[in-house]
Amino acid sequence: MDGQAIVENYRRMTNEVEFTELNIDRLLLHNAKYIIRLLSPVLEFKRTGETLNILKKTQGILETMSINEYRHYMAFTLIPDVERIIKNHNDFLLKSSSLDHGLVRCRRFSEVRDFLKELFPEMDLTVDPRKGIGESWSAFIRNHRPNFAPLTRVLYNISYTIPGDALLSYLTGPDHDNWIITSDSD
Repeated sequence: MDGQAIVENYRRMTNEVEFTELNIDRLLLHNAKYIIRLLSPVLEFKRTGETLNILKKTQGILETMSINEYRHYMAFTLIPDVERIIKNHNDFLLKSSSLDHGLVRCRRFSEVRDFLKELFPEMDLTVDPRKGIGESWSAFIRNHRPNFAPLTRVLYNISYTIPGDALLSYLTGPDHDNWIITSDSD
């Protein structure tokens, strides 16, 4: 259940230009921002003084987690759940590729709408999503299939060693009173 929320959240995030065009691996504050946003359905990060607190959302209740509890949750609950969902999605795509012949024969959007809803739950499917009239359904599916590699890479990277300094810095950002001006120029 937690994994499904993370996968859906990730799929929404991949539609944002900032997320897709920036190298967030190199930009530590952007990386922190997206870690917080990615995990927001199940975890909340708070700053208390100079300490980072990790809170797990369980049925609307926030429970404080220690670093060891966080590591255990990531390794034995969240990541396996996300990997299972990704495997199911990839298996579904493999089955759909064997249906290519059937999809080629389906010309009307109404004939493939239910199939597309299952593949692309984040997409607005009230109208035909293809850009060009000549684009086949199999080409559309191939071009729009989600890339889950960045999701798993981020989860693996933060599963044991969380970037606490970057998260604290990002959470402190709006607190301008803590900023020190070091320039001598007026």
